Amino acid sequence: FAPHTWTNGLGLAINLQVMGAVPGCEWAEYPYEPPGWTPGARDFLLKEPIQVRDGYIQIPQRPGLGAEIDPEAVAEYSKGKS
Repeated sequence: FAPHTWTNGLGLAINLQVMGAVPGCEWAEYPYEPPGWTPGARDFLLKEPIQVRDGYIQIPQRPGLGAEIDPEAVAEYSKGKS
């Protein structure tokens, strides 16, 4: 099992939690291609980006999905939509 997570930071946070629950899940593909596709660009809806260090991401230890949604970013990107 190797998830492919080509989505935003919220989708990555969800997949990281799934990976943590599946025995033997060691690999995942995730978006990281500086300078355009960075954690900050990918995680624009999160209060803090999920950091990549030496090609690895630690599974967040916070409650729930491990990532906190930024309500101001959601409001900004929701303008004009109903």
